[in-house]
Amino acid sequence: MPDTIQFKYGNQILNRYAADGRKLGTEYFTRLINLAVPLTTGQVIKQSYTLNVVNQNGTAYIDNKEYNTFNGNYSLTALQRIYNEEGYAEKVTATIPDYNYYRKDHLGNNREVNTYGSSGPFNQRTQYYPSGLPWAYNSDDNPGFQIRKYNGKEFVEMHGYDTYDYGARGYYPASGRFTSVDPLAEKYYSISPYVYCMGNPVKFIDPTGMKVETGSMTKNEQREYDKMIALLSRSDLFKTLYSALTKSDNVYKISFGQTDKDKSGNLVSGNFKPDSKTDGGSVTFLKGSTLNSLSTTEELAHAYQNENKTLENENINPEFEAKTITQLVASDAGIPYGEYGGMSKFQNMLLNEYNNTLTHRDVSSNSFQASYQNSAILYSAYNQVNNIGNPHYRQLTLQQPATLMRLVNNTFLKNMPWIK
Repeated sequence: MPDTIQFKYGNQILNRYAADGRKLGTEYFTRLINLAVPLTTGQVIKQSYTLNVVNQNGTAYIDNKEYNTFNGNYSLTALQRIYNEEGYAEKVTATIPDYNYYRKDHLGNNREVNTYGSSGPFNQRTQYYPSGLPWAYNSDDNPGFQIRKYNGKEFVEMHGYDTYDYGARGYYPASGRFTSVDPLAEKYYSISPYVYCMGNPVKFIDPTGMKVETGSMTKNEQREYDKMIALLSRSDLFKTLYSALTKSDNVYKISFGQTDKDKSGNLVSGNFKPDSKTDGGSVTFLKGSTLNSLSTTEELAHAYQNENKTLENENINPEFEAKTITQLVASDAGIPYGEYGGMSKFQNMLLNEYNNTLTHRDVSSNSFQASYQNSAILYSAYNQVNNIGNPHYRQLTLQQPATLMRLVNNTFLKNMPWIK
């Protein structure tokens, strides 16, 4: 993502981003007097507002709000627009704001913009070539009325830049090409870093440039999933776990769909399956069901085990470890949790002796390790006798719970780095 776009006669665009790639703001500098000598390739100059020499205007982005700045005077910063799915409101500080509505086509392109109460048929009209490049404008099309156009993306025309801002990348519609390399392009050595969705946008989606996901959620599913992640993120343990998955070089796909069946033939609420091709895997939640905080944590804990190369370790019972993580996360997030078959004694020990909060010293202590291993063996025997679950449920635990220890250590030492 470019932070500086320098034009040869001195005009300049500056972008600012958060650490997670979110665009925080843009400043546009326009020289009223061109440089006497054009800049050479690669040359960048520092610009600032200068009366009668360089003008400045900019936009700051905070969630669905846009604020405008002018001429380097931040005291003039003002709320310009508030967006929603159907359009935006502007002049929001006025007694009666202006409400503008998009008329979209089947691709989500903004074809017309209408202002509530306006006497005309439209305030802006835009027609597009298949690549997204706007047609030549007619006299009444009013192209400068607003800048969100093809796919609903911001079209930056300043100084002839003529590029759509897709968040993770810029798109130049005149040539139908993206203008920057994806941040994790090195994960796909066999594919050009400028190729979108492996050259197959019908099958794949890649909204962030971080990972190619081979499936998508509906808006309601995405909303429900995001709400669940926000709830679980009240736990520091969960934030450590989920951050490791989102920052991983491996690909983890989250989707709603058909899940596995239990011994009774009923579909389970969720399951994780590793993928040997990507070293990541897929978490699938039962389509049509309501997300459950405990099963969500447990399946993501299995993904975390996979990330730490312990899921297929025959000397660990991954189900016992994942359920232990789930109880600790639930308690940390203030979410009620239930009793797992064959684990009640260990669960009570976590609550009564550790208050469901393990430190890096606790999880490494001999007493905890002994209690954990003995309880995990009893859990395995319980599942064996009652014919519960897949073979993972019946595996013996013959060594330390490496994934649990790493999760606790990383969380505790990250929050209290001065403690060793």
